[in-house]
Amino acid sequence: MISQGLGVSGEWGEVSTWVSEHTEKKRPLITSLIQTTSPLGFMGSATMLLVFSHNFVMVGWRIGFLIGGVMAFMGDFLRYLASEILSFEKIK
Repeated sequence: MISQGLGVSGEWGEVSTWVSEHTEKKRPLITSLIQTTSPLGFMGSATMLLVFSHNFVMVGWRIGFLIGGVMAFMGDFLRYLASEILSFEKIK
């Protein structure tokens, strides 16, 4: 749990800065969506626990890890596709 908190806090500022620099239209709306991602993740994990509470030890934790693994690969893929910060591109 501590490592998840450190991961979220480490990425949150970076993602907020990157999105606000690359967004031209509807900047307040899009950057505010970043603030909803962490609570959505917590609600998703609570939902998994609620749905599989009767059989969480046998099945539920595996589904959570499967979904988390897919999300991690999606995050890595999006990071691969992302361009550098605009000020760095200008200097380069």
